[in-house]
Amino acid sequence: MSCFEQSTFLQNVGIIDQQLLIQACTTLQWRAETLGNELRVFPPENLLTYFQGEPALRVRGNTIIWNSYFQKDGVQKADALRQAYLQAYRVMRVQYALEAIVTAFHKIGFSRLDDFQFQPNDQEKHRFFMKGRSKLQGESEPTATIQFTILADGTVRTSSDYIPEDVHVLADQAMAVLEGAFGNPRSIQPKDIPAKYRNKAFCHRQDVIELRQGKK
Repeated sequence: MSCFEQSTFLQNVGIIDQQLLIQACTTLQWRAETLGNELRVFPPENLLTYFQGEPALRVRGNTIIWNSYFQKDGVQKADALRQAYLQAYRVMRVQYALEAIVTAFHKIGFSRLDDFQFQPNDQEKHRFFMKGRSKLQGESEPTATIQFTILADGTVRTSSDYIPEDVHVLADQAMAVLEGAFGNPRSIQPKDIPAKYRNKAFCHRQDVIELRQGKK
C-alpha cells in the first residue's frame, strides 16, 4: 500500500475463502452447509426453483467446484437458469468483497467510514473508507483514509492519498491478505504526488521502511 495511488483487485472466479464466504452468507441470509472440507451455498428462496435443489456454489478447500449446471466456460443449459446463477453469483461476490476488506482492515486496527455522498447504481454497489491512525510522534497528519469501491461483478478499486509511514506498513499487510482472499494480485496505478508531500510520501516496499519512531 502506497501513498497517492489507485489500485484494482480482480477476483479469481475459481478461488474463494470459506470463512469469508460463510460471513457473506450470514449477511445475505443464504444457507451454507459444511460437508467435510466442502462448503455448499444455497441461494435465497426466490431463486431456489431455478436451481432445482442444487447449491449455487460448492467450495472445496478454497477452490470452487463447479456444478454441472453452471459451467465455468459460460456454456448455458437454460437461459433462465444461467441468468439466475449469474445474479446469485454476482450478489455473493460483491458481499464477499465487502466482508474481505472490512475483516482484513479491522484486524490491523482500521475502522470503516461510510461515504454518505455515494448512491449505489448498476455499476458500483459499495463505496466506503477504511481509516487508520498513526502512532508516530510528531506526525502532522496522523489520520489516513483509503477509499474502496466495489463494482457489480465484485471487482474492487482503491484510492489513497497521503498515508503516514506506520499506517502504510499496516495497510501493506491488509492488502496482502486481500490478494489471498481474491486470488489475484492487485494492479497499481500511481497518482501525482503534490509538491508538499514529495519528501513525505512513503512509496517503498514494506521490508525497506524504517519507522521514524525507531530512529535516534
